[in-house]
Amino acid sequence: MKKILFVFLIFFLLAFFVYPKFINTALAATFKFDKTSVNIGVNETFQLEVSVDSAEEEIRSVDAYISYDGSLLEVISVSDGDFFPTIIHDTSTSGQVYIAAMVDDPATSKKGLGKIATITFKGKTNATTTITFNCQSSKIIKADTNATNIIDCSAFNTSTVTIGTGGAGQTSPTPTPTPSITSLPKSGIFDNVQKALKPGIILIILGGALRLLLL
Repeated sequence: MKKILFVFLIFFLLAFFVYPKFINTALAATFKFDKTSVNIGVNETFQLEVSVDSAEEEIRSVDAYISYDGSLLEVISVSDGDFFPTIIHDTSTSGQVYIAAMVDDPATSKKGLGKIATITFKGKTNATTTITFNCQSSKIIKADTNATNIIDCSAFNTSTVTIGTGGAGQTSPTPTPTPSITSLPKSGIFDNVQKALKPGIILIILGGALRLLLL
């Protein structure tokens, strides 16, 4: 009987502290471009779709900051996607497109892969350049009480654009440096409860296990 109780306590520790961490790192939301490579002529245009993939998580809003080289590309227009009902975009800053998308009702959420916007660019001169997501500023907000940012920047893709004959070397935009992401941000109330209770629970369980073994 003592051995059975001891095994049960070990399984409880694993279930409470290890399994939730596995779940949190398994799910990660990200942004994607529909094209990873584009070839156009000088003064020609192309369209680039921007999508969010929530990776089975329920989300309420996103903020996507997209960086490009304003000396080589020009934004002609931004059209709304169909994943979120409300979409806002700003192209007033050369070299950056900002897209915000959200649900209308806080009681609702979205899940899965969906298009949030389509950007139309024009090539200005012969060159090769890359369009990227700015990780530090972008957010994907989970539908929880803490509005947790669950973005996984390591899953971003990029879009390489060759204009005309290309260039001697590839140019990339220079946004705020992107931090390396090794794990998802801590997610909400459950993690906070774990932090607060972990030391006390471990001591109680270990003490109980020792008593059972000594009886």
